[in-house]
Amino acid sequence: MNLGDANPVALAASPLQAQLTFARDANGATYVDRQRVGYPFHVGRRLSMPGDPPGMPTIYLQSCSGGIFEGDDLGLRIEAGENSAAHVSTGAATVVHSMETEAASQRTHVELRAGAYFEYLPDPLILFPRARLATAMRVVVHPGAVAIFGD
Repeated sequence: MNLGDANPVALAASPLQAQLTFARDANGATYVDRQRVGYPFHVGRRLSMPGDPPGMPTIYLQSCSGGIFEGDDLGLRIEAGENSAAHVSTGAATVVHSMETEAASQRTHVELRAGAYFEYLPDPLILFPRARLATAMRVVVHPGAVAIFGD
């Protein structure tokens, strides 16, 4: 699925298993302002990594399911508030299991407000034989925001 061809309204209407919103506090540190996370996702605690800008958290979005399975329809929405800075990754590579009759899909929507700095660098997908996965990523970058993505 090419997200450029996707209907944003349809993406918004699809179920979301994870929603994260980052905000910046009065001291300049970024925190998770809101989170709504359901199966198969789990959000790890805030980590600080050496070399990162002060106040920038690293958050691991983990899967509790053991990978992506036939028929999965996974949706993730992340918003980085004005002047916030955050890094989101996964704890390990994600296995995409073999599929007999139905494909799986994974949709990611990220919106970066003015002046935000955001890194989305998940570990790789490992495709098993006969794995069928459609992925879509939509990134909205407001003025002065910086996005670093790996897929």
